[in-house]
Amino acid sequence: MISGWLHILKSKKFMFSLFVLMLLGLALFLAGPKIMNKDFTESSHGAFTLEPYGNKTIGIPLSLEQVFYMVSARNLVLRNVVLVEINGSRPFTVYQLEDNTTVKLTEHTQFYSFNLSDIGIKAELAMENEANETMSVKINIEHVLTAKTADFTIPHIGFVIFITTLLTLQLLSVATNGDTLIGSTLNRIAFKLRRKNIDAQKSFLEADTIYGFILEIFAPISLLCLSVYASMVYGQGPSLSENVAGYYFDYLERLIFIMILFLYFLTILFRVSNILLLSAKIWILKRKGQEFLKIYEEISKSHKGEKTIFPLVLIILVAGVIMIVYELEPEIIVGTLICLSPILYSIALHVEIKQLQTRLERDSFNENLAGFLEIDAKAIGLYVLGILAIFLVFTMMMPLFLALTSNMLLLEYYPSSLYELGQSYASWVSDAFTLLGQLQAPICLVFAGPYWITRVMICKFKAKYKSRFLTDIAIFFAVFGVSEYLNWTYSFFTQKQPYDVARLPISILIGMTASILNDLLTEIQPK
Repeated sequence: MISGWLHILKSKKFMFSLFVLMLLGLALFLAGPKIMNKDFTESSHGAFTLEPYGNKTIGIPLSLEQVFYMVSARNLVLRNVVLVEINGSRPFTVYQLEDNTTVKLTEHTQFYSFNLSDIGIKAELAMENEANETMSVKINIEHVLTAKTADFTIPHIGFVIFITTLLTLQLLSVATNGDTLIGSTLNRIAFKLRRKNIDAQKSFLEADTIYGFILEIFAPISLLCLSVYASMVYGQGPSLSENVAGYYFDYLERLIFIMILFLYFLTILFRVSNILLLSAKIWILKRKGQEFLKIYEEISKSHKGEKTIFPLVLIILVAGVIMIVYELEPEIIVGTLICLSPILYSIALHVEIKQLQTRLERDSFNENLAGFLEIDAKAIGLYVLGILAIFLVFTMMMPLFLALTSNMLLLEYYPSSLYELGQSYASWVSDAFTLLGQLQAPICLVFAGPYWITRVMICKFKAKYKSRFLTDIAIFFAVFGVSEYLNWTYSFFTQKQPYDVARLPISILIGMTASILNDLLTEIQPK
C-alpha cells in the first residue's frame, strides 16, 4: 500500500496537478487584496462631578486600529472626527489640548455638542466649572475613523498554496530525479544536447547539486520559517484579514516571493554557467586525449580535491569576516584577498600534482602533467570569462528586478510606513547591483594569481611551453599599456581630470582577459 502511494506521488500526472495548483495559488496571491472603506468607532460614556471652579481632563477614546491608521497609515485615512456631547448642571468651559496647544471650544454654556476634525492621538478635552457650586456632568464621546482597508484573506491563502506546492514539487523532484526542479530540468536539456560522454558530465555535475539544494530548497524553507516566526510573534489579532498586522504579513510574503525569484534566478544563472564551463572543460579534455578525460573523471569521483578546497575556502571566508568585523577599509580587504588567493591556490595545486603523480605513467610524466596543468589554466580562464558573463547578465537584469520590487512593494493601499520601507528596499537593490558592478574587476583579479601560477608551473614540466607563455605575457602588457593610455587621454583631454589610479584594476583585467582569450583560442586551432 505504501509503495502504491509512493508510486502515485512520483507520477507525472500528480506532479503536473501540483504544478497547476501552484500556478493557481500564485495567481490568487498576485491578484491582490479586496480594497474597501471601513469605519472604526470607539465610544466613551461617563458621568462625574466637578468641584466649584474645578477642572477635569478627559481622554478621547482610541482603538488599536485607529492608532495604527493615525500613526502609520495616514495616507489611508479618509475621515477622522470626534463627536462630543456634554450636559452640565452649571455653566462650564471646554478646551481642546493637543501638542502643547490649548484651544477654547466653548464657554458659559450648560449643554454643548460639537465635532472635532482631524484629531490626533494625544488630543484631550479639558472641562472647567465656571460656577462656585458643585456641578454634575454627563459626557458622550464617539471617535469615528474611516480608512481605506484591505482584506488579505485570499492573497494569504494563495501564498500558502503556492509555497506549499512549490516545496512539495521540489522534494518530489529530489526523490524522483535526485536533483531539484531547476537542476534536473537543466541537466536533462544539457544531456540531450550533448549525448557523448554523458557519464563524464554526470560525474562533474554531481558536485553542483548541493548549490541547487541550498538555493532552491533550504533558503526558501528558511525564509518560510522566518515568516512563521514573525506570524507567531506579531500576529496575535483575532483574524489576519481584519487585523492591522495583515498589511505586514502581506508585505513579508511579497518580500519572500521576490527573494525566492531571485534565488531561482541565481540557481539558473549558476547552473547554466557551470554546465557551459564544464562542457568546455570536457571538450578540452577530449582534445588532449581520452586518457585525460578518464583520469579527471576518476579524480572528480574520488572527491579528494574537495578535502583540500573546502578548508582553503574556509580560510578565505574567515579572513574576510575578521577584516569586516575589525572594520578595515574595503580596499584593504579586497587587496588582502587578492594576495591570499594565489598562496592558497598554490597549496591546492601542490595537492593536485601529488594526486596526478599516482595516476600518470612515468614514461611521459612531465608531458602529461603539463597537459593537466594546462587544462587547469584554461579552466581558470573559462571561470574568469564566466564571471564576466554573469556580471553582464546581472547588469541586464537590474531594471527588471527594480521594476519587480516597485510593482510588488510600492502599492497604494500600503501604509505610509511600509511604502517608505519598500522605497528603501528598492534603493538597497539598486545599491547592491552597484556594489556588484564595483566588485567585478576585483573578483576577476582574484583568479589572476592562480591563472599565472598555473601557467608558470607548466613551464617547469614542459620547457617548450615557455615561448607561448612569454607571448601571452607580451599580449597582457601590450593590452594593459594601451588601455591605461586610453584611460589617461580620456581623463586628461575629455574630462580635464588628472590620472586616476583607481582605474588601474580595470586595465589589468582587460589585459588579463586578452591573454586568456589568446590562450583559449589555441584550442580551436586545427591540430
